[in-house]
Amino acid sequence: MKAVVAGDSGAADELVSRYGKRIFAYLLGWLKDVEEAHEITQEVLFRVCRKARTFNGGSSLSAWIFTVARNLLIDRTRSRNFKLVSATLPLEDGPAEAAASRHSDSPEHRAMRREITTRVREAIDTLPPRQREVVQLRLLAELSLEEIAQTVGLTLGGVKSTLHNALHNLRGRLADLQGDRYVHL
Repeated sequence: MKAVVAGDSGAADELVSRYGKRIFAYLLGWLKDVEEAHEITQEVLFRVCRKARTFNGGSSLSAWIFTVARNLLIDRTRSRNFKLVSATLPLEDGPAEAAASRHSDSPEHRAMRREITTRVREAIDTLPPRQREVVQLRLLAELSLEEIAQTVGLTLGGVKSTLHNALHNLRGRLADLQGDRYVHL
């Protein structure tokens, strides 16, 4: 962040490459509009670079960035009276899907992965908002439990409990998929 503050364009590029896709995935996890998610992602990255001086290291950089993303998402959805909903992400964007695709490229396996991905995302959509947010920050934004706690203002124990309850709910909703090699909850 010191390099970003100093105007180092390489550092800003590194920030974008390290966090851009994760921010986008998190935002798209709430919005069904790809363009809206791209727009907010750009705004998040712009604000992070513009306010780099205010980052004091009191929290992790990831938590600070995703707090900016979360606050912008809340502001945007309030101002446009959107209902926060989970999106269906492109199959190729997820790390789990990329790993699974290395195991088999047959059309049957791709179709099965697509169906499972859709079912998992639909199940995530049914979670209560706090559980959905914690799951999306963990799975889509790939934040640590500590970073999630800092981002959403919960204790570490609160995040663990919320995540545990969310995964329990997801296991119940996806019980028929538990034996599948692509579903690990």
